[in-house]
Amino acid sequence: MPGDVKEDMNADAAARRELVGNNLFENLGDPIKNILLLLTKEGKEVDEGTLQLLQHITVKQLAKVFDMLNQEEDPETILAWLKRRARKNKGGEDDWKEERKKLISTGAERDPIAFYKAIEEANAAKADEYQQMEEERAQLRLAKTKEREKSRQKKADELEEAKKAVEDEGGWWKATDHMPEKDKNAINNAFEKFATKNSDFDNTDKDQDGEWWKRDPFRRDWERHKGKGKKWTAVIEGAKDKATDAELAVREEFYKGNDWWKADRYKRDWDATKDNDWWKEEPYIKDWQQNKHEGARWKAADEESGLESEGNTYPATPEEQKRREEWYKANGPSGVVKKWNAATEGDPEKCSVPEKHAREEFYRNGDWWKNDDARQDFKDKGLDCDAMKFAAQPKDQEWWKQEPYREDYFKNGDKGKKWPAITEEAGIDGNGDKKPAPSVEKQKREDWYKANWWKQPEIKDDWKKNGKTGKAWKAPSEADAKSGNYSKPVGPAEQRAREDWYRNADEEWWKQPQYIEDYFQKGDEGRHWPGKTENDGKSGNAHVNPCDGPEKKKREDWYRDNWWKQPKYTDDWHKNGALGDAWCGKSDSSKVDKEWWKQGTFIENWSNTHKQKTSPEGSDWWKQPQYVEDFYRFGPNGKKWCAKDETHGAEGTGDQNPATPDEKEAREHWYGDNWWTAPKHALDWATLGPRGQTWKSADLPEPGKAGSEAPEDVKAQREDWYRPIGDMWRASGEELGFAKKAAENPCTPAEAIRRDEWYRQNWWKAPEFVDDWKKNGSNGKKWAAGNEDAGKKGEADKDPASPEEQQLRDDWYRNAGDNEWWKEPQYCEDWAHNGPEGAMWTADNRPNANRRGGKEHPCPIKEKDERDAWYNDNWWKTPTCHDDWKKNGKAGPLCGKKKPLTTLDRQDPETIGDGWWKKPEYIEDWLKNGDGGKHWTGDDPVSAAAGLGHKKPASDPEKEKREKWYKDNWWKAPSCADDWAKKGANGKKWGAVDPDATRGENGDTKPATDPEKEKREDWYRKHADGDDWWKRPEFIDDYQNAGPSGKKWTAGNPTAGALGLGHECPASGPEKKKREDWYKDNWWKAPSCADDWAKKGANGKKWGAVDPDATRGENGDTKPATDPEKEKREDWYRKHADGDDWWKRPEFIDDYQNAGPSGKKWTAGNPTAGALGLGHECPASGPEKKKREDWYKDNWW
Repeated sequence: MPGDVKEDMNADAAARRELVGNNLFENLGDPIKNILLLLTKEGKEVDEGTLQLLQHITVKQLAKVFDMLNQEEDPETILAWLKRRARKNKGGEDDWKEERKKLISTGAERDPIAFYKAIEEANAAKADEYQQMEEERAQLRLAKTKEREKSRQKKADELEEAKKAVEDEGGWWKATDHMPEKDKNAINNAFEKFATKNSDFDNTDKDQDGEWWKRDPFRRDWERHKGKGKKWTAVIEGAKDKATDAELAVREEFYKGNDWWKADRYKRDWDATKDNDWWKEEPYIKDWQQNKHEGARWKAADEESGLESEGNTYPATPEEQKRREEWYKANGPSGVVKKWNAATEGDPEKCSVPEKHAREEFYRNGDWWKNDDARQDFKDKGLDCDAMKFAAQPKDQEWWKQEPYREDYFKNGDKGKKWPAITEEAGIDGNGDKKPAPSVEKQKREDWYKANWWKQPEIKDDWKKNGKTGKAWKAPSEADAKSGNYSKPVGPAEQRAREDWYRNADEEWWKQPQYIEDYFQKGDEGRHWPGKTENDGKSGNAHVNPCDGPEKKKREDWYRDNWWKQPKYTDDWHKNGALGDAWCGKSDSSKVDKEWWKQGTFIENWSNTHKQKTSPEGSDWWKQPQYVEDFYRFGPNGKKWCAKDETHGAEGTGDQNPATPDEKEAREHWYGDNWWTAPKHALDWATLGPRGQTWKSADLPEPGKAGSEAPEDVKAQREDWYRPIGDMWRASGEELGFAKKAAENPCTPAEAIRRDEWYRQNWWKAPEFVDDWKKNGSNGKKWAAGNEDAGKKGEADKDPASPEEQQLRDDWYRNAGDNEWWKEPQYCEDWAHNGPEGAMWTADNRPNANRRGGKEHPCPIKEKDERDAWYNDNWWKTPTCHDDWKKNGKAGPLCGKKKPLTTLDRQDPETIGDGWWKKPEYIEDWLKNGDGGKHWTGDDPVSAAAGLGHKKPASDPEKEKREKWYKDNWWKAPSCADDWAKKGANGKKWGAVDPDATRGENGDTKPATDPEKEKREDWYRKHADGDDWWKRPEFIDDYQNAGPSGKKWTAGNPTAGALGLGHECPASGPEKKKREDWYKDNWWKAPSCADDWAKKGANGKKWGAVDPDATRGENGDTKPATDPEKEKREDWYRKHADGDDWWKRPEFIDDYQNAGPSGKKWTAGNPTAGALGLGHECPASGPEKKKREDWYKDNWW
């Protein structure tokens, strides 16, 4: 047995012997004795003072200890609880105890019988009193029961009234719209549990995979002590040695992602108790019961003061205190018991107020991505769905919460004519007095308006003008804001919530991405964006009930200014970040259209499946859905349905090239019988299904009304016609599309209709027509045809498209080919890295490329040659070249090249291909963890990067080969290079003779030879800059702002860093640890700190702070760094300032290129104003701007 273990056991035994036999210990009772013995076993000391204190524990409290032990509570937690109770018991002991004993003794000597009779009489009186109190409580319960029954009946009557009012207006009654949030959440939870496969799974079961440190005692140790905890940090359970940093990081990530309060039972607890005031909770009512008016918690003005026992310093008003006391008297002894906001699980003490708000935010919105809409969005878009992009779903989207209605309420109150309207249309028309909402609905709206008083324009203006220094917007109530009483602003969490709303208050429904897209794709023919109400927009009824002219113009102007908010541009930004060439363009471009289902393969699949089903036989082209819609939208004025042939119909020139009168009459007759084939009715079926109002009518319904229902066989026939078919184009994701699994995983019917409409307009983008253009140019007889059938027959000479249409297609073929997936940055990078051996750019489709399956699923040879030629012409578009340009401008070593990159330009030759395990991060893993390393032992680069070497290891001979190489090259590990960079010749790692000496930092006593050290230093100099990309300002900023959650600084390479893919392509654990250590010493190099120094000098409150926390709080004046440290930083700032030519940096050239004279960066008078985009507020002089413009005109490239 090792000596130190034996010594620990001897010490534990000695500690137990000191307790056993001690009279104080023996008098405590078995539960407490067991707890103390457990603590001594863990190495804790139990002193005489603790034993003395625990003598004051009552029998009732001792019984509570039994319950705690049964629930496997942490012994330390139980002991802390016992000490608190013992102190309270000790402090509250009766000083008259001995005196009372004397009185009893004296009375008994005089007349003991009379004395005991008096006691019996007192007991009988007390029993009568208890009986009376019980009867009063029974009467009170009965009264409350009747009151609840009356309230329920009133609520039912109000809902019935609301239902009748909505149905009278032709609306569809949804009880959930009028149901309290508490009830809705309870129902949602029930269905969520039922629908989930693991319906009985509790997400707080930390022991589900058997690892000891996931159990509750260790998690609580982390919650209380974080990095200073002794239990959770142990290398094995109960050990004194700490686990490795990488292992601790894994555990912390688990603890952070598995907070106990996220369990369903605590969410339900929140649902049940969230509407209760904070002062009704158990700690505050207990404070009142024990201390009455001396209590420092229950009478506090706000929760933060109550939590900190500052009620005497910040008391509530006397009226408010009286109200609380009345409530306490009627609701003892425990008040409202909330479990979800405990400091630690099961603790009666409460968490901090900011932490409480964070939990409430999670309970409100944390699971929004589980709802039906989000699930279907994921089915449609896969990893491109909204849930993968946005932290929270937009809230408060009801029409009456938008600005015009808020303004109407705040200006006119009960006399308003917009906000009280029963429908949005009545609200727009100002008919709230004629068509009012039911009283229960109006009350709900009023409650919301009062709670959101700070959304009034004048309050928002205070924030706009004054920012954080504004006072009105931070007031706790509307009365305080209007009276100028700003002495007690709301807390930081509430301030952040309001600021977030002020920044992102695009509330109108028509500003959502799908309506922006509808405007840009269809213009005036859009059936969604011009709708009068949101319901008109959703159902595609804009042509039936459009908004008025001024409103339409307002929307069009907004769309033109916000073209970049279309999904295709936001997707480009999310995928490619700074490398995206679409979102940073000057204006909208039809060439940018990269949705996966728009690839030629899927167009072809649609044409061969669904189009065949919906296309009429023979020459009846005018029976297609788009022509039916044209007839019903524009009647005789339609320019498509009445054309003499399909080509003129597609181009909308039927007025100039009409069919004969007899032909038009025949078409009108057919349209009269087949009105239900129009897309409007298909959309009604797709979005509402059996609840649809138009598609199932027997005859064409009047606008806004549902006709009589068609027979079942007719409805079945229509549904069969509406239902999309095809095994690729209608899949819910690209990978499923290529796998031909659309039948098992289809997109929504509404999404299928959207795609179908796009395909009908863009059939000429299919591979068959693209190839014809490539081979034959302007002489092609397919791509230039006026319609798809003529194109497939090669009859463009007989039935050509118009010259304008042919020009549009020719432009697309020439320029929009950049839409191919393999031209995206990550595939360019794969080509530049690996050349012909690349496993991504050579694949036949994007899903196979992302799986690095180019060898198993290669594209055709001819296609591969075309891609290679494109890469050779566009090598400068690789992320690394972009990275070099961003860092060094045109002086960068890569930007100055005139020919494509070679592999040797990009990488250390040793790490190419099968030598991937020679990269620095894997050397580091071997050096630190030896055989236990989870990265260097991986079988392939993917498993190594993911740290799966223990699950998918390389073969033993392969590992031996690697170890042999590591033993000769261990000094290339980043920790050794960092030791050389920081300490030079004094470093104790890099200059050591072998790995063991390095691990022990014994390079001074066990040095390598001088020639060997010279060789290493040459290597360090050569590779110094390449591995330090993460030291650039933008990555320091990412660490400073996001900490361990940052998506840039945590990346495994510069490209992933620039794209913010640190979570998908992370650096190894040791590498991240190395970077964090550097950031902790160099956080002040972040741009925000440099700007603070440049702008405010010695008065800056960020750059001169002692640590990052002081910087975030702008406390550099109260928590300053030392003077030598500040001098060092200022020297660095001066050295890295840009001088007078700061405006020549790439970002300012970009600003000039994109915005011209209106740019807000290049026009600034100084670098700080430029970086902040304050060129309009702090401009350069006229001559200076002229000088810059002249330079930009020569150097725009």
